[in-house]
Parts: sequence; structure tokens; C-alpha cells
Amino acid sequence: METAEVYFRTFPHRNSRVLVVVDEHVVYVIFRGTVFTSWRSWLANLTTNRKNWMNGKVHSGFLGVLGDARSFFQSILARPDNLEKEIYFAGHSQGGAVAFLAAMGNKHFNPTALTAKSYTFGQPRTGNKQFCRIAEIRLGRNHSRVVNRGDIVVGVPFVRQGFDHVRDFLQYDDRGVVIRRQQKEGAGWFHVNIPDHFMKNYSASADKNEAVNV
Repeated sequence: METAEVYFRTFPHRNSRVLVVVDEHVVYVIFRGTVFTSWRSWLANLTTNRKNWMNGKVHSGFLGVLGDARSFFQSILARPDNLEKEIYFAGHSQGGAVAFLAAMGNKHFNPTALTAKSYTFGQPRTGNKQFCRIAEIRLGRNHSRVVNRGDIVVGVPFVRQGFDHVRDFLQYDDRGVVIRRQQKEGAGWFHVNIPDHFMKNYSASADKNEAVNV
């Protein structure tokens, strides 16, 4: 059986962490979500001023987390034996926002790499309208934004703060069935369910989905 290589690094400045798993054909880059007991982790979430980045504006706190991690995971992606491998970026909550930015930056910072795929879970709004429309073109169906029922975090930061989402998303319903939805440009998010955001409840919905599809 093939043995995967596993690398990780923690960045104390924002109490963020990135995990990189390398196997024969794929590289997985996974960003940790918010650490609820860490004020440094929360500060990254709450630093909502926007910075110009790649023809749009993005959440500066999430961009800072990506900036901390980029040289670490890029050094692994840039190894000659990894250049032709598929790349998957993933994360939950804050980690999902960072994974989205990493997927967007992949071709820019690593132009010889294959187009990356990204899976985000409970991703908060990360860029402005212009950035999200560019993301829809650049990533297309390679980006899967997954929402568990009425996850409250999907609705922050607010549209009135200048943030938006990629409009296409996948939503677990109460039965664990995945429904592909379209969110209108600049639309609000009127769900206020905090438990739906917890990673354990994303896992529970995924388990329900597996049972439904057996």
C-alpha cells in the first residue's frame, strides 16, 4: 500500500495551521478553521478591511493567513515530482476562505501547475463582487462551496461591508441530500443557525448523504 507524505506547519501570529498531504497522484492542502479559544484566530476573522488582490478586493485577515502559509505549501507544490499532480485546496470556516484564496492564487503564483480544485465548508464571504465574478470564470466548477443547511457563518461579513460570494453552491438539506443552488449577486443570507456551522454537523450531514445514496 502506498504511503502518503504528511507535512504541517502552525503560524503562531494568527494561530493558523496548514496541512499538506502528498500521495502518488494528488497533493491536498488543507487549512485549519477558526480556533474558538484563540483571540489571534478570531482577530484574523474580524480584520475585515479589504485589500486589492488579483483584480478585486479581498478580506485582509484571510489574505494574511494565506500569506503566512503560502511559502510553506508552495515549496512543496513546486517540487519537480509534484508539478503534474492534481491539487486540492480545502478548509472549513476560516480555513475555507483561505482555501478559496489559495485556489485563486494557484495559477498566479505557480503558473506551471495544473488547475487546482477547491472544496470549502461553511466558508464566510471572502472577496468583493468583482473578485467573486472573476473566481466564477477562473475556477468554475473546480470550486465547490458547501453549506450545511442554515449555517450562519456563510452570511458574514455582510454584503453592505462590500463582500460577496461565488453564486453557485452546494447545500445539505435536513436529510443530508445535497442540492445545487444559485445565490443572487449581492444577496443576503438570512439563516441564523450556529450549530449548523460546527464541523461535526457537516460530518453528520455527509454521513446522512452517504446513507441516502447507498
